[in-house]
Amino acid sequence: MALPLPKLPHDPKEIKVQVALGSLDDAMLLRVIKRRNTSGEILTRLYRSGTLSYMAMKALTKHTNVPTKVLQEIYEDSELCTGEKWAECHKRGSSYFHPVTMILDHPRLPLACLTQVLQTIHNLDIKNMGRVSGDAIKNPQTPPSYLRILSTHTAAIVRNAVAMHPSTPPEILKELAKDTGDVRGSWHNPQASVAGNPITPSRTLIKLSLSSKAAIRKIVAQNKSTPVSTLKQLVFNEKASSVIVASMLTLLDLNRITIADD
Repeated sequence: MALPLPKLPHDPKEIKVQVALGSLDDAMLLRVIKRRNTSGEILTRLYRSGTLSYMAMKALTKHTNVPTKVLQEIYEDSELCTGEKWAECHKRGSSYFHPVTMILDHPRLPLACLTQVLQTIHNLDIKNMGRVSGDAIKNPQTPPSYLRILSTHTAAIVRNAVAMHPSTPPEILKELAKDTGDVRGSWHNPQASVAGNPITPSRTLIKLSLSSKAAIRKIVAQNKSTPVSTLKQLVFNEKASSVIVASMLTLLDLNRITIADD
């Protein structure tokens, strides 16, 4: 029989005392951080304690109450976001566990920090960029000006992140619709990401629905922004069963098809 978990204090004052004394173990700290009502003050104290495990730090950076000043401190405590250190960040697996990699897509990351990272990505312009670059670009605050600049980056993962972003200008999506990325799959395939982006212009989706690749046509079929007329054409003219099914499900989801149709 599993032993019951130790009782977690509920009084915020008592939690502050326990945190200050360092009397909570890793499991207890994680439970404190995962509580919805854990205050920004306590989260700040926990970060500054410098004793959090990877899981606890990850939970802290995703908490809705984490203060902007903590995100700023995490950024400033890192040397990974500038110059050559950023390139090293993609060559060392351990860098993916650095706290700064957990906050790059955070919607409250100070814009000055984000733009510094984006400028560094642009300046490096190397093909072998890692996952963390994509995370930074996916930040909802990423300015359209940077999305334009990075849409022609050497690294497919960077262009792919631009293709996925909800603020990418339509003309940039139109160009990225021609970009098949690299050979490693749809994760680095801007064309596939444009096909699935709900803000992609109708004309671009219609063109992609005629792709020679069934995988691309299926993504278009799953996009609720695809014109109904195009979805119906995919249902009746498509040869790949997966695309037909995807089109029908999207039409049903949009409540645009009835037994009497056609």
